[in-house]
Amino acid sequence: MSVLVAASLPILALGAWAAWRALRGRPVRRFALNAVVGLSLLVYFAITAGLGIFWVANQELPVFDLHYLFGYLTAVLVVVHVWINAPLLARFLRKRAPSLAAEGQRFRPSVAWGARLVGLAAFGGLCFWIGWSRGVSVVTVVPGEPVRPPGAGAGDGQVGMPEVMMRADGRAVPLSRWYHDRSAHSRRRVVERGPRIDWDERPDVFESYPSVRTVALPRSRATVDVPTARALEDAAREVEALGDTEVTLAQLGTLLHLTQGITEVDGPPGQPFYKRAAASSGALYPVVTHVAVGRAVGLAPGLYHYAPREHALHLLRAGDVRGELADASAHGADVAAAPFTVVLSAIVARSSWKYGERGYRYALLDAGHALANAQAAGAALGLTSRAVGRFDDARVAQVLGVVPALQAPMLVVPFGVRAEPGDLAARETRRFVWSEVVPARADVPDSVRIMSARTGLVATDARGPPHAPAPPLAPRVVDAAAIVAPPASVAGTGGDGDDALGAVIERRRSTRRFRDAPLELAALARVLDHARGGGVDAQRPLRLYVIALRVDGLAPGVYEHRPDGSLARVRAGDVRDAAYELALSQEVVERAAAVAVFTADVAAFSWPDGSRGFRYAWIDAGVAAGRMYLMAVAAGLGVSSVGAFFDDELVELLQVDGARELPALLVALGRT
Repeated sequence: MSVLVAASLPILALGAWAAWRALRGRPVRRFALNAVVGLSLLVYFAITAGLGIFWVANQELPVFDLHYLFGYLTAVLVVVHVWINAPLLARFLRKRAPSLAAEGQRFRPSVAWGARLVGLAAFGGLCFWIGWSRGVSVVTVVPGEPVRPPGAGAGDGQVGMPEVMMRADGRAVPLSRWYHDRSAHSRRRVVERGPRIDWDERPDVFESYPSVRTVALPRSRATVDVPTARALEDAAREVEALGDTEVTLAQLGTLLHLTQGITEVDGPPGQPFYKRAAASSGALYPVVTHVAVGRAVGLAPGLYHYAPREHALHLLRAGDVRGELADASAHGADVAAAPFTVVLSAIVARSSWKYGERGYRYALLDAGHALANAQAAGAALGLTSRAVGRFDDARVAQVLGVVPALQAPMLVVPFGVRAEPGDLAARETRRFVWSEVVPARADVPDSVRIMSARTGLVATDARGPPHAPAPPLAPRVVDAAAIVAPPASVAGTGGDGDDALGAVIERRRSTRRFRDAPLELAALARVLDHARGGGVDAQRPLRLYVIALRVDGLAPGVYEHRPDGSLARVRAGDVRDAAYELALSQEVVERAAAVAVFTADVAAFSWPDGSRGFRYAWIDAGVAAGRMYLMAVAAGLGVSSVGAFFDDELVELLQVDGARELPALLVALGRT
């Protein structure tokens, strides 16, 4: 039985009872019906309030949908209640009708005619809303101009992919902008989209391979006692080339466990709830982990799927497949040389089942969270990595044995040791062209399908040097008096004294409730300074802002966090109420001491792959948030990422150019 039917059953039963009595010639007395409806109204109101207090405010699952559903049913009961009491209301209005002093007469409007006019207006408004919100908008895909590096002129010679443009309602916008606007939250859209979740169809969060050979990974894992800050710093170091080495099965198993493994089992008997090493929006875990093994002691070369619940590997293909991945990927020399390569893909339908069009954003963020853990764990184990986002989607999917429309490859991440880059030919990478192939429709919203399908790449036989990265984002120009220098206790600190990375990942959780306590500026700065680094192909498309709510040593307001660690105030004053409301009234934001905000710079992420850069930017935001998770937990702080917010209101709060910077993610910080 669906949740909608179950929640509506008492109201339907009440209506059936009243109709049955009326058909038998014994209609329910108005007083009795009023009493039953009034009691039902109290019950539904209590449920709605309870959901808001105990679930929505604490971000427990389900977060919003049942709250909305019972709220709508409460509104239905309010309408019925008012209809039953219409005679009482009419008598009340007639007694208290205003007098017209000029004529000395009583103004007695016809309640019946007034009700007809109100009903007609409501019916017209309903028809307009249905037509406006459900109408068909014709959208066409048109090719655009090749993208260029930010600030580059027409004669600079560097060109990237042709931008994919979406023409709708008489204007053409880049595909990434079109999708972002389609998936943006607003107060109107939250009401219009309403609850649409079928809880009986909740997707499974584990993949099953019943007919393949399973290889158990050692339960005794490699020791990961490197301080968290040092691991994050090592993971953020740029890598020119990867070299071959041999890894042990314990090292490989430890890295996979710290990336996507089960760290705690909770829930009632018979209904276990598995908590994992990396954060996931709504605990839907759309990210799937494969590993292409070339050289691992005790493990034959092959393509494996990591099963986190069993902490085991499923052998999907025997034999070394690193060459196939290398031929399909940029930086193929690194993929071919690395002893193993982790491939992260996403079953986007798991996220879109609950979050609709915004689910693609959350799947990308989740991939970033997992990548942050993997890069830090690799660094702690003495391995370096390169996160490759440019690859032939169809060929990588073929290596994995998946259908891209159902399970989209997101990242190819080779792990190895640092090596000398060699000559120029060794550094040359494969060239790609834009893919116009649209795969079969998957169980996701149309905008998600288009965004995923129209940003594909196809590898060519041509090779050349890697594209020059986009230049660093220039800080916003503010008054010098508004710049707060980083605390002396933070500048230049290393990782000594921090908790070990392995223990930090094991206990990492999203905080549901913060204490009403301020945060020291030095502690906040330490977490923010470690947010940068890692990510996809050395891209740097993110800006970092901080909403200071209760930070000792920092006046309330909105600040830009600069690469040198300074904070430049862009808005002064207490904005707690505005931040709370734009975050869909989630208590975790209201009670936080500070909220970090990541925005994606359109010009930076569009180079060189056009709207595919949206994927890189959101993964990078997930990486930055994942690094903040680890650093905050190591420092004894509470932390929680928040992907649900009203986009336009956040842009207004940050006072940024909404056409240039797209809000990606919030990260709340505080004391627990």
